[in-house]
Amino acid sequence: MSTVRGLARLFIARSTRLLAGRNVANSSPVSCRSRSIFAATTRGASQKPRILPVSCACSQVCVCQMHKHTQADSDIIKFLKGEIQSERDAAPKVPISDLFKAEVNGTQVKLEREHNAERIVVSFDINENTNNDEASFSGSDDEGEVAGKIVSYPLFTVEIIKKAGKTLQFYCEFNTQLEDEHSGEDEGPHLFYIVNIAVSDGTNKGKTFYCAETENMDEDLYGMLLKMLAERGIDNHFAAWLRDYSTAMEQQHYIKFLEDLQGFVKLQ
Repeated sequence: MSTVRGLARLFIARSTRLLAGRNVANSSPVSCRSRSIFAATTRGASQKPRILPVSCACSQVCVCQMHKHTQADSDIIKFLKGEIQSERDAAPKVPISDLFKAEVNGTQVKLEREHNAERIVVSFDINENTNNDEASFSGSDDEGEVAGKIVSYPLFTVEIIKKAGKTLQFYCEFNTQLEDEHSGEDEGPHLFYIVNIAVSDGTNKGKTFYCAETENMDEDLYGMLLKMLAERGIDNHFAAWLRDYSTAMEQQHYIKFLEDLQGFVKLQ
């Protein structure tokens, strides 16, 4: 019974809001970053939780063996029918970049452009995103209403690749503590920061390279490296677009997950 109630509350909590190291997935099972379902993508203005009726699941299995859906299965199927449509209605349109060409392979995203005989490649994995619930509260009633706004921040790498294959790689993260008013302002606080940097020769994939962390780097050098990125199109305007792009892509994957879950539960 506790398992059924847990599933019910898990889906209810996620449906009550409205959307507005890195491991790369390979042929082995995907290792997802641990993330709370309560801070994942959302999707409707908050309402009072709806508790689904819970009964003993074992009592719902038909003795004729022809109807194999338990009570929990039936509750999930019924819930997802409306939930999937709500998520589709709330899904934002995926924005298009004027500078970068996107290539998507499952949850892995690569954005690429040419600049002065250099290849600029930005890549991230949606499974590694940090999803923040940046909801706002209104005093429309005693409890206040939550206008849900999940933002999916990617952990991304930027590669500047010379013709000879020599590569300068930046590992970057978003500054998730900034207010929306600073989004896209080149003169304002940086929307992202560089975690570490490496130089590779691009010839030996099995070789490891030193990564220089930036926490204790000379401030002037760090500022020049940020300027180097900005000159190649990786600035606050790009970061604001990347945040919106990543959020829209994550929403699409969440909807696909719900559809796959629905298909699985319906199977007999």
